Amino acid sequence: MKNRNVSDPAVQVAPSVAGCIGDPPSRLTREEGQIWREIVDECPPGVLKSYDRLGLAVYCRIEARIRAGNAPEGFEAEAGAWLEEFGMTPAARVRMGIAG
Repeated sequence: MKNRNVSDPAVQVAPSVAGCIGDPPSRLTREEGQIWREIVDECPPGVLKSYDRLGLAVYCRIEARIRAGNAPEGFEAEAGAWLEEFGMTPAARVRMGIAG
């Protein structure tokens, strides 16, 4: 059997990994942008990618309302679910195989 080069399109089955998450979108408020930077700084390395931008923006909007004290019932649970998606809980890190 011939050893194929991994750059051969027939061998590649998974999509390529997107780039880094980048700066907050301009549509976020100043406070939401600050929350974005906090999460990017605290998130386990390599977890957030460019395709996570929408989810992170949603989380930032939710968290800003929680901090302002005007979040509807259930927003805290929604925020917790997003944090878990981003590997920001001990159980999520274990599932992702991330130490720490």
